[in-house]
Amino acid sequence: MGCLYLQKVSQIIDSSLNKNEVVSCCASQLGTIGRKTKALCIKGVYILALLISIPNAAIAKEVSQSQVSVEVTNVQQLRSALNAANKAKTPTAILLADGIYKLLGSPLKIVADNITIRSQSGIRENVVIAGSKMDEGIGVLIDVSADYFTLVGVTLKNARWHLIQVRAEKDADFFHLNNCILQDAGQQLLKVSHAKNGPYANFGVVKNSLFEYTAGIGPNYYIGGIDAHHSVNWLVQNNTFKNIASPAKRVAEHAIHFWKDSKNNRTLNNLIINSDRGIGYGLTNSENQNEGGIISNNIIVHTASNHLFADVGIGLESSPNTVVTNNIIFSTGTYPNAIEYRFKRTTGVFITGNVTNKAIKSRDGATATVSGNKSGVRSSQLLHNIQHLIKEK
Repeated sequence: MGCLYLQKVSQIIDSSLNKNEVVSCCASQLGTIGRKTKALCIKGVYILALLISIPNAAIAKEVSQSQVSVEVTNVQQLRSALNAANKAKTPTAILLADGIYKLLGSPLKIVADNITIRSQSGIRENVVIAGSKMDEGIGVLIDVSADYFTLVGVTLKNARWHLIQVRAEKDADFFHLNNCILQDAGQQLLKVSHAKNGPYANFGVVKNSLFEYTAGIGPNYYIGGIDAHHSVNWLVQNNTFKNIASPAKRVAEHAIHFWKDSKNNRTLNNLIINSDRGIGYGLTNSENQNEGGIISNNIIVHTASNHLFADVGIGLESSPNTVVTNNIIFSTGTYPNAIEYRFKRTTGVFITGNVTNKAIKSRDGATATVSGNKSGVRSSQLLHNIQHLIKEK
């Protein structure tokens, strides 16, 4: 197919490429991603469009093996089925009947490839995997150290640290979350952890899910929605985030955050409501924070007057070659900027077609092509338009 040109960005955003389409790349540079090595074309800004397409290309192969199905009705059966799947290393789908699955002691550990946990009914509110509280009990509900783990149609709630931890340090690739609810954790709801100079978590997908703090605010400032390190070619799409907000001391982490050597991730068509910070790529003035990727067609709105730390809607920090396009950001807070790009390492950035009631601002020497945006839009008009769009979602 050759290198994709930047003109195809909007086409790629609006309709995913066929998974059988092969991406051919010129080999001016070689990108090594965990165990998977791919040729990446680095040629001006054209790499941006290419990287957008990679997660849907043939290199992100689907699981072709059929899975053994196991039906469970209680937590003891769930643990037994998972232990058997981990031991046998047989592709397994564990189907949960409606009910509450209370986890005490150890997390559900995924150490074999091709394991799926899903609700039988498909009604995510009816199947609940729960810890005790946000400040006591089990630290992590689901701990992923293998490839192709899929979670569909369930609710996760109440963990001391994280509801899900995907371990890049174990080279856990092809994680898939769809149609789930993640509520209330003492730290980040979904964490992708890493080891310095270690492997990456590649080709994760998070779609059609709800992330929220049900009290309307978080338990502390060290919380976030998705907090991803060493994450490459992930897709975060069609999710809703609510109340990722700090109650005291300092600002919370982002609703969606890719950093610490993350690359080429896509954040598309998400709704973020009353969260201190919306979407972040990179953090601080340091090397290897984030490279490339796209943030597009998201709606970020903050109107909660009891949230004391409302901050930037979209922030790029040490994040070169990133595209920020067609997002809508509205905030009634005092923070002056809707979109920020920061630090001298942030170059080759495109910020286009965004609509905000706050400023779009360069800080600390960052450079970008900024065009076709509408900033400082009258608040009443923008809020009316956002309310209409939210209803459509």
